[in-house]
Amino acid sequence: IDAIAELRAGGHNVRLRIIGKGRDESLARARAAELGLESNAVEFLGYIESHADALKIVGGSDIGLIPHRNCELWNTTIPNKLFDYMAAGLPVLTSDAEPCARIVRETGAGTAFQSGAGGEIAKGVIRLSAPGVAEACGTAGRTAIRSRYNWEHDTNVFEEVLFRAAR
Repeated sequence: IDAIAELRAGGHNVRLRIIGKGRDESLARARAAELGLESNAVEFLGYIESHADALKIVGGSDIGLIPHRNCELWNTTIPNKLFDYMAAGLPVLTSDAEPCARIVRETGAGTAFQSGAGGEIAKGVIRLSAPGVAEACGTAGRTAIRSRYNWEHDTNVFEEVLFRAAR
């Protein structure tokens, strides 16, 4: 939310759309209000019942953001939204929490920022908005989904492991 305020103050007409609910929603709403960010700048969409409806919203976005803190929880978990963003052809802006940062770097699907460092999200948005960058990252993400990050690939890997173990 602070990044949106910073970008808008710098003349960038950006908007943040937040899907979902969580324990910090009231804090996020209060921060947006404190910074004078109206619904045209920060929109809280709440829980979207249908995954297909959520994907339509994601597909209408320019950048997929994963602002997780770099901590043990997010260093041992991969959120599905990463793959939703990549499949939608969005450039991904993720924190440096592994493994999201690793996947984004290896595939070229976007860029990572230092978790907790003020201004880093805004800088990432500007980097990904440069001419040609968003398209290249989006294409790289889709390619990675087709070639590696899909159930067919995982099934093949799993079968190979089982066959080796059974020998």
